[in-house]
Amino acid sequence: MILKFSDGADPSISSSALASATYKITQGANTVREGSLSLSGVSQETATAIQALNTGNYTLEVIAIDANNNRDTVTTSFRVVSSVALIGSATPNGWGGPDHNLTRSASAPDVYTISNFVMTSGFAKFRADDGWTTNWGASTFPSGKGTFGGPDIPVGAGTYNVTFNSASGEYTFTKLN
Repeated sequence: MILKFSDGADPSISSSALASATYKITQGANTVREGSLSLSGVSQETATAIQALNTGNYTLEVIAIDANNNRDTVTTSFRVVSSVALIGSATPNGWGGPDHNLTRSASAPDVYTISNFVMTSGFAKFRADDGWTTNWGASTFPSGKGTFGGPDIPVGAGTYNVTFNSASGEYTFTKLN
């Protein structure tokens, strides 16, 4: 897992340089990962590798302190999924499932694929862990960027290689016939 962070400062205005930045990832009341970000200056970006997290809901807190000892804290929630699948009227099993699981890439763990997947004309969605808590959709086909809880994806009949990125929501249906 890669944590990407930017201080978000506007370099056209006077800003204090960052002195330090730390992160903490919690699951409920338990801290599961924490560390420092190698970031200093104004409008800097960094990426930090973090040991993979188990499936579940997490909170990320980033604390940045500038050279004047001003502190800012940003907190966001995210979910780590164990599987991603396709479901919908365009899939062989329809909306009732079972889902059609995609295969996670060994080299890019946010990328999932399914090959030679036969679909009918209809609608589909990507969803995590065979449930509706985390699902992605968009109104564009054959490629687009799904959003959480987005609309059903309109699909044309055919056989496809499908790629989905669970971090960005980007997807591609490449028609084979």
